[in-house]
Amino acid sequence: MKPNRMNDALENIARRSIPENTNIWPRISAGLERKSLITTMRARPVVTVIVVLLALLILTTMVYALGRLTGYIPGVGFVQKDSLRMLAEPVSQTRDGITVSIEQVVADSERTIVIYKTEGLSLLAALSLVLGLGAFGLRRIHTRLGQTR
Repeated sequence: MKPNRMNDALENIARRSIPENTNIWPRISAGLERKSLITTMRARPVVTVIVVLLALLILTTMVYALGRLTGYIPGVGFVQKDSLRMLAEPVSQTRDGITVSIEQVVADSERTIVIYKTEGLSLLAALSLVLGLGAFGLRRIHTRLGQTR
């Protein structure tokens, strides 16, 4: 069959089933009409939640990767990665009811950062340790607060 004859045959078959005055364009255009993203998200809240969670996952992954590339350590800051040394796991020691826990140690070529926590110290003893006053400084603080020791 020639292409024109096949075209004519198909048109004849279609005319038998579909009347001449049938207008199918409104249905086609309604199907093609685009819905806005906001309309779609309002209609499907589960899709909205999934999209937000995926966006957060991608964002946090990117921030983590960027931090690793630049040498950023949470709680410490930026460090030089070439000479970096870190404490493998937290350690603690208790003596006379006072516990000192070393949470994190990070050392690079420029500085050493120690993050620690103490338990069982009085406020004055803790202040003297932080201020580096020693026993003499502790007596001075006690005296200033009206306590003699």
